[in-house]
Parts: sequence; C-alpha cells; structure tokens
Amino acid sequence: MTKSKLISNFLAILTVLTFLMPISAWADNTYSLTIKNVKYEDKVLTGMPYVIAKVGTMENGALKALPGYEKELAGAINSEDATQWKTAAQALDKRTDLATKLTAKVQKDGKVTFPNLEAGLYLVKSAKYFTAEYVYTGEAGLIAVPYHEKGKDWINNVEIEAKLERNSAVITATKIWKDACHPARRPKSIKIELLKDGVVQDTVELPYNGKWTYTWKGLDLTGEWTVREQRVTGYYEPEIEKNGNEFTIRNTCNRPPEHGGNRIPQTGQLWWPVPVLLFMGLLTILVGIVRRRGDRD
Repeated sequence: MTKSKLISNFLAILTVLTFLMPISAWADNTYSLTIKNVKYEDKVLTGMPYVIAKVGTMENGALKALPGYEKELAGAINSEDATQWKTAAQALDKRTDLATKLTAKVQKDGKVTFPNLEAGLYLVKSAKYFTAEYVYTGEAGLIAVPYHEKGKDWINNVEIEAKLERNSAVITATKIWKDACHPARRPKSIKIELLKDGVVQDTVELPYNGKWTYTWKGLDLTGEWTVREQRVTGYYEPEIEKNGNEFTIRNTCNRPPEHGGNRIPQTGQLWWPVPVLLFMGLLTILVGIVRRRGDRD
C-alpha cells in the first residue's frame, strides 16, 4: 500500500472518529438541568416548586417523542421555529397525566437543579407560588438535555433562565363576632361576597372548613377588590377593616342583653307608685260603699 493511500485511509478514519466524538461524549453520561434567576424584581422566590417531565428521547443527537406525547410534539420535534416549541410546551403543560415527573424547590441562590438526568427532551414547568399579595407562575418550556448549538460543543449541565409571571392576587376575609350580648343567637353561617370594582365575583359561606375565614387565590391584579357581608338579622351593619390584601369583618349585635326569669321591663318609668295608687283606689271604693250604706240607714 502506498504512503499516500495510508495517509488517505488515516484521514478518513480520523474524520469518522471526529464525527462520532460528540455522540460518544454524551451517550454514556448523566446530565443536569438548572433553572436560574428564579426571582421577580430582585425578590428570590425561595421554595417555589419546579417540575420536569421527560417527554422525548435522544438517540445519536436526534430527538424523538415518547409514546403518548406524539400529538403535542408533532409540529415541533423537527422544527427550529420557536413558536412551534412554545405551542407544544403549552399543550403539554395542560396535561395532568405526565409520567416520570421530578420535583425540586428553588434555593436561596435563586436556582433549582435536577441532577442525574438521562439524555432526552424535558418539559419544564413550575407550580403556582403564593405570597401574601401575589401568585407567581413559571412559564412552561421544552429543553433538550444535553444541549448544543450548531458549531458548538455539547453542554452536559444545562442552565436556562426562569421566565416568571406575576398576574394574580390573594384576598383573605376573616369574620370576628362582637356579640357577647347574645352569643346563643349567633347564626350558624353567613355569606361573604367578593367584589371587583363593585361587582360581585364570588360568594362563599362561612365557616369554611370549620373556620371563620376564607382565602381567594389566583385573582388578577386589575381593578379594585373588596369584600362585604350579606346583612345578618339582629346585628348592626358590619365594620370592615382592610390591611393589605386581608379584610377583617366585625359584627356588633343590636339586641338588648338576655336575662333569666320574669322581670319588669325597663322602660324608663318608675314602677314603685303603682301598688300605692292601687291601694288608694281600693280604699276610696270601700269608703264610698260604707257611706252609701250609712245614708240608707
């Protein structure tokens, strides 16, 4: 074999090895996925739960939908159109039967990491995260692990930026009774209305789960939210105190205190002259009768 032939064969083998190196580099490894900067307006959402679900496999660098997810991924799996991928992620996010789910929570550094992953395509989503005033939601997305761009090396430990929405509020109403005058007459339940810009949006009955309080969640932030109580017989119009997104409703009874036994009603008049006047009237009648008998005699 000539020297030039040997060199040619060597270059051909080297080319094949070079082509296979990226695949062999990740085929037998485990990988990780990190969602970073999970914060809103510099507030780190520590404890916010994230979920990932494997929805596709990766073989020789090519993605393939797992059985059961072909419909949602059909338009995106071989596409470079970001809109197609976003549509697929939103469709998968609505499903409640996702298999092989993993859950982790955001740490103080604003990151949440899923280690020891197999190669594949993953749906990334968050659970709703509630604070005293807002509810935060992470945008669902699809990411290949490991990941690479054309002309660049494979990335085994993938990091992506969190995309968050803050689009809802939490409203809590708490009922406090000021009815020491007649606690026995307190109604067993009351109705509280939730209003947006003065229009009733929902009505709940308290107590709820044994407590005189209720919290509405997932409310949009547009408009003004208030609460009011449907009027309760025997009580004055309730006082409603607002502290942030918490409303306290207090009732005061308008009935007189209850008393045991038979008592003379307190009307503001004096009752002691009644027996004296009654006695004087009877005495006058007796005197009149005696005089009439004396005249006949």
